[in-house]
Amino acid sequence: MSGLEYSYTHASKTLIISKTSGAFDPADVAKVVEAIQLKNTDIASQLGTRVATITYTDTNGNESEPATASLSVALYRGFVINGEVAGDQSGFSVSSAGDVNGDGLDDLIVGAFFADPNGKLSAGKSYVVFGKANSSAINLSAIADASNPTGGFVINGEARYDYSGSSVSNAGDVNGDGLDDLIVSGYQADPSGKSSAGKSYVIFGKTDTGAIDLANLGGDSKYVINYLGDKNANTLTGTSKDEIFVAGAGDDTLTGNGGMDVFNAGLGKDSILINASNISALEQTGAGNRARVDGGGGIDTLVLEGSDLTLDLTKISDRRIQDIEVIDITGSGENTLKLNLDDLLHASSSTNILKVLGDSDDKVNAAGFSDSTIDKTVDGITYDVYTHSDTNTHAGVELWVQQEIVML
Repeated sequence: MSGLEYSYTHASKTLIISKTSGAFDPADVAKVVEAIQLKNTDIASQLGTRVATITYTDTNGNESEPATASLSVALYRGFVINGEVAGDQSGFSVSSAGDVNGDGLDDLIVGAFFADPNGKLSAGKSYVVFGKANSSAINLSAIADASNPTGGFVINGEARYDYSGSSVSNAGDVNGDGLDDLIVSGYQADPSGKSSAGKSYVIFGKTDTGAIDLANLGGDSKYVINYLGDKNANTLTGTSKDEIFVAGAGDDTLTGNGGMDVFNAGLGKDSILINASNISALEQTGAGNRARVDGGGGIDTLVLEGSDLTLDLTKISDRRIQDIEVIDITGSGENTLKLNLDDLLHASSSTNILKVLGDSDDKVNAAGFSDSTIDKTVDGITYDVYTHSDTNTHAGVELWVQQEIVML
């Protein structure tokens, strides 16, 4: 808030803002409100209104026309999560949870290590809060409601004084089913009679809101890996069913052949082949969509199989396609790739250069990108290099398009 100063008188509900340099703007009011919000948990009662009317003067004392600025954006830029029972200590540990239920929104996990699930004193609870876009409050009691849980699911501790939920975290996709998993600590648990040796529990992602009891974890996973590679160069070919591919360290070829497939290519220079059905699954939104492509380490290529296909990355969550450095749209006929700057930035964690392969009947629609007039030739393929208009903040971002491809 450089250059902005403020004072507030509660009795008169008067907010005075001064700016030491630059032009004054109604947006400055929202900046001040955010600063006050850091100090006051009840900002609405502090200001007494959600709209501020301001009148300011220049250095010569000339008064401006009144201007109004809405405070609602500053007041409601998130939501509060209220604990379930007094003394539970909810919020002692909190973490991002990844996309646990597969709806394309990131979720949260909140630990309450003093909670008493099922009468087990201080066994602890952890609450998974599903992501949402509105600012309505979340009550953990609603998530833990035994008859009608909503907004997430509760994870109940195993035994008395385990203090599960003392530490919580996202664990990535441990079982490769396309849903993010969780890890919950019970640091005072007694495994195999070892007093306070502690336990850590991995909870697989799921789409329903049913409670999880840590005492019942174990047994078979809900999902199985259909195609498992090794250190060699593997060719893993799927069917039209929903399947999971996990490759190893070799240069592998994974072919989906349709369905809500999950590809974990691992290390190596891998190729992942998808068709129209796979693309449709990747575009789906809402809970339960496990479709995902993860190229892993190395230079990995996403290959389109078929014709008249459109791979529209703007319709696909950034979490669903990761660590892909090359997209081959050649197929067997006319195919189209559509993307924007954000899609390119999320395509790979190792480079900001995305290469596109194709031929003269293929098309690329890349919003904001323009031809730099620079050509690059790699492995006998010549590319036109496109850069984005936002070069100040994204220097080094390049889209390499094989010269035969038509740019829209």
